[in-house]
Amino acid sequence: MCSTGEKLSKRLQGTSVLSYQERGFLAEAVAEFLCRLGWSGGGEREGRSLEELAANFSLSGISRSPATVDEGKLMSTNKRHFRRHLHDPESAAVLARKLAECVKTTLTVPHDSSSLAPEYLFQVLQLLEDRISLIPRVPIDAPYFWTPPSATKESIPSPDIAARLLEELSGRLQELTDFSQDCVAKELKGASVTLGVPHGVTMQVCRAAIVGQERSPGLAGVCSVLGKEQVLERFKLAAIAVR
Repeated sequence: MCSTGEKLSKRLQGTSVLSYQERGFLAEAVAEFLCRLGWSGGGEREGRSLEELAANFSLSGISRSPATVDEGKLMSTNKRHFRRHLHDPESAAVLARKLAECVKTTLTVPHDSSSLAPEYLFQVLQLLEDRISLIPRVPIDAPYFWTPPSATKESIPSPDIAARLLEELSGRLQELTDFSQDCVAKELKGASVTLGVPHGVTMQVCRAAIVGQERSPGLAGVCSVLGKEQVLERFKLAAIAVR
């Protein structure tokens, strides 16, 4: 049955294993999910390998009640497998290649762009580790890692303050020789203190200029991944927009 209690049928999404593959679910996650349908002997921990599941299997754990296909559980299982893959060098390289293909088919990015390099893609995945479950969703939900947002006067909050903030931040970040997350975060706070601007306002302006969305991973982390040149270019475009 599906999670609503209806009997599974072809008109319902997720009745084909191939549909899960097309949507970006990891093979290990789908295999574990199918193993657990109608079987409670695997314990509550998700993200187990097939070897672990086989070692714990017993007929006594099989339920007589119809199995429920709960996609929420599949998503949770996929997320755990994704994290496990991300911390294994070989598996992480496979994830980066999958992400590169998704970016190419979703966004307009030159195929020789440095933003498609495995090292860059791995940094993106690390930063989004707690936020994503499906690789194909990354370029859709976080396109700012490959394409800058369209900065307009309407999209930048507090335009009267934004111009001064962007100028102060550009000067501070330009001087950085270490563009790590911690160093960027320190300069973001420093700009707020210097100009006497609430730090929340500083973050709103920066987020609008850098990602073009109200929500994102830690902004200092995003800046560190994008790199100094890209961040300064986006500040410049935002500053032009608010003039």
